Amino acid sequence: MRTKRIVIGYWLVTALFTLQMGFTAYAQLRLPQVAAAFTHLGFPDYFRVGLSWAKFVGLVLLVAPAPARLKEWVYAGFAFDVAAAVLAHLAVGDGAAAWGWPAGTGVLWAASYFLWRRLQTRQRAPARGGPAAERVAAPGRDGLSYASSTTAAPSSTASPSLTRIAVTLPAAVASTGISIFIDSRMTTVWPSATVSPTSTSIFQTVPVMCAFTLVAMGP
Repeated sequence: MRTKRIVIGYWLVTALFTLQMGFTAYAQLRLPQVAAAFTHLGFPDYFRVGLSWAKFVGLVLLVAPAPARLKEWVYAGFAFDVAAAVLAHLAVGDGAAAWGWPAGTGVLWAASYFLWRRLQTRQRAPARGGPAAERVAAPGRDGLSYASSTTAAPSSTASPSLTRIAVTLPAAVASTGISIFIDSRMTTVWPSATVSPTSTSIFQTVPVMCAFTLVAMGP
């Protein structure tokens, strides 16, 4: 609700500033007495014409949906124009009746810029803030009200560590033995050495079930 009031106040003040500055630009182009005032202040005629058209362009950018950085430059240009007008009238010794008009325009400029900055801050607030929380209140069985909070936050997924599976190929060594199932010559499998990798590894051993009698032959 407060943001809505700020929006309404901003557009009211900005509309007044636009009308006053637009009328000033039109008067500088069309009214002879305003052109004479520029000559009194010591400005050349081409400066008056160029300044008038620059004001029109700035007013269009001020009320149009332009980027924020561009509007900052527009506000800066109008601030320089208003401040220079006040200083120019003071420099030639004009009274309040002369410099009061640009000073009043400066007040409208300050109010418009202040409210515009407030709106920009409120628009950036959801992106800069933390996770949004939603509270829901519901009555319990005992007649009391219980509130639960639901917090929405972006999930974070950690990258899993590297895992290697080492496979050991056994070396075959010939020997003579007796199987409990079939009497025959057989080959006994002896596991070879395995070097573990530097990263986390998983080893799987598959046992071989057999019984044998090893006969060692002497020289």
